[in-house]
Amino acid sequence: MNRKSFKDFVLKNHCITIDKDGEYTFVVTQINDKNFRDIDPLFQQQLKDEGKYNSWIGFITSEQAPYSIQCLPIYGSATRYITKWFTNTAEQAIDQCLKDREIKLLQRANNYLEVIKCE
Repeated sequence: MNRKSFKDFVLKNHCITIDKDGEYTFVVTQINDKNFRDIDPLFQQQLKDEGKYNSWIGFITSEQAPYSIQCLPIYGSATRYITKWFTNTAEQAIDQCLKDREIKLLQRANNYLEVIKCE
């Protein structure tokens, strides 16, 4: 699987299994009350103030929707959350995660595909 086929698959399905046991998936979804069950009211207001409520984010999880906010790669200071991972489109969210070398999305997806081929 190359970057383009990975991105096309995730855009179509909004997720892809990325580990050999099938436990973890990479998900791309919008941040809102429908998709996340425990959005803190202060965080929700910050997202609305920044125009990022209903924006897109990619993350790895073992959960099913609605997701916990704890799955997200966000952190905060004493006064604000850092929201750099939120993007305007699903495609931008996928691209941003593919560029992050630490999570090795494409490699992990390909490793999973190799495992299921051998079964």
